[in-house]
Amino acid sequence: MYRNYRDITSLIPQSPTWFDEKRVPRYCDFHPDQAANIYAKRAALLLITCQSCGHPFKVCVTAATNQETVRLGKSLADELQDGTLDYGDPPNIGCCSPGPSMNSIPRRVLEYWVRTPKMPVEGEWYRDETIEGTYVPALTEEWQKRMYRGESDADPAPPKSGQEPD
Repeated sequence: MYRNYRDITSLIPQSPTWFDEKRVPRYCDFHPDQAANIYAKRAALLLITCQSCGHPFKVCVTAATNQETVRLGKSLADELQDGTLDYGDPPNIGCCSPGPSMNSIPRRVLEYWVRTPKMPVEGEWYRDETIEGTYVPALTEEWQKRMYRGESDADPAPPKSGQEPD
């Protein structure tokens, strides 16, 4: 469960535009330079929903801060496409009483960014639109059990994705 930033959100009349990896509300247009992780080489803006009430959130995830990416040895793009991404708890805005302590449901890749390698200019970001708009399959119950118990994956195949939600 993450902190509720009511001290910030109560002072600003509009809703946050997106939330960074620490679930801090952001009010600017999304760009990976605004991510909490300044060392990120890949970043995505996702649409997720609260598992309890379905409230939508736009959130940032970076490869270097996603522990499941590190544990599974996959790229962020792979996890977004095969349904193994586990974003975790949604931002705590008080959308419903159980929501902040429940897992979120990834829905769609809104933007995907990659930092350029050393040549020609290190550190510049470019959008990789090949996976943008992709529906992110929900994690299957069995896949979630294996992740949270920390078991190794006997079958490295990702879970089968279901139908796209309405």
